[in-house]
Amino acid sequence: MNQPTAALGTMASAITQAVLRRLADEGRAPAALADAAGPYVRPVRAEGGWALTRTDTRPAERPPIGPLLRGRTP
Repeated sequence: MNQPTAALGTMASAITQAVLRRLADEGRAPAALADAAGPYVRPVRAEGGWALTRTDTRPAERPPIGPLLRGRTP
């Protein structure tokens, strides 16, 4: 399904933050890089000009699906 550009930007931010977090957890990227990631900020038209909107795109970690499918909890 097609999504508006704004939604794609938010999704791209969440994916980037998840990748950085995983790389940092594996020691393949500095943890400070993943920790420094802030909200996704983008300009939107507002009365009299532009305003910035902020969206928290930090990913929530979920348990691995494999054990859940086999009826076990991690």
